[in-house]
Amino acid sequence: MSTPEELDKERVWDEFHRANQNQRLHLHPIPRLTAFGFVSGITGFINGARTEYKNTGLRFLAENSHRLPKTKGNWYFYYKRRNYVCLTESIRGGLRNAFKYSSMIVGLFSIEAGLDKIRGKIDMLNTMGATIGSGYVYAKYYKLSSHGVSRMVKNGVFIGLLFGGIQDILYYLRNGELWYINGHQKFTA
Repeated sequence: MSTPEELDKERVWDEFHRANQNQRLHLHPIPRLTAFGFVSGITGFINGARTEYKNTGLRFLAENSHRLPKTKGNWYFYYKRRNYVCLTESIRGGLRNAFKYSSMIVGLFSIEAGLDKIRGKIDMLNTMGATIGSGYVYAKYYKLSSHGVSRMVKNGVFIGLLFGGIQDILYYLRNGELWYINGHQKFTA
């Protein structure tokens, strides 16, 4: 027999499920943006910190190779200083990369959520529009050549088709209505 607390938890879960039934990945845009921004920020921090630590270690060696220590005690201070420099630079690089990753991902999914709201439909066309637009803005911001811009747009099409297709399949399996599947069934029936 269920306790009142368990019944309350089930009721809250059922309300949450009903409220998010027709949303992408079962989440409203704000929690979805927060979750993706947080995860991409952590990924960016780890990636940036690891890369910056390695590069700073090599840079420190190059800057100090003309005066390497001769005694055991001096090697201790050399490594102590090198580790301090590498750690501080890796934290800076990690934070810089975390900001880049999370702002790009939050921007992408904000555009997608905006297109969902404007069009009134949740489908892969909105995902494709968001990925193509984000790729174009990225290419123009970093002043890529025309070949680079076209490659970023092509990557946006591919990623939009892939990610949007996966989201549409999950949405359809939850008994969601997709205009390009349900519309086709209306014409054939």
